[in-house]
Amino acid sequence: MTDSGGTFQKVSIAMRKAPAPPAVTEAFVGPDTIMHIAISRLARFVAVPRDNPELLRAQFTALSRMIPLMYLILVANAGVLAIVYFGSAPIWLTAYMGSLHESDIYVR
Repeated sequence: MTDSGGTFQKVSIAMRKAPAPPAVTEAFVGPDTIMHIAISRLARFVAVPRDNPELLRAQFTALSRMIPLMYLILVANAGVLAIVYFGSAPIWLTAYMGSLHESDIYVR
């Protein structure tokens, strides 16, 4: 079973020196678990510390100033989509739903 160069012996020695397999907990980690671990690590990294009320107030102020701009962009995008697809999409989808959506935004 061995050739003249002793290949079988070399492979056998190399196999004995191979690193140990990973621990049982690491061996059975599926892709869903890995994604869950990655998302939880990212959430901890970007989380806002709740023990700093001054930072929380500053973030709330900055966000509340951005919300009207967000609504303006939303209304503009909805209007442009309604105009672009007015001839090819059903009238209830372009005209009626668009105006209903925009009136809802104006009420807010």
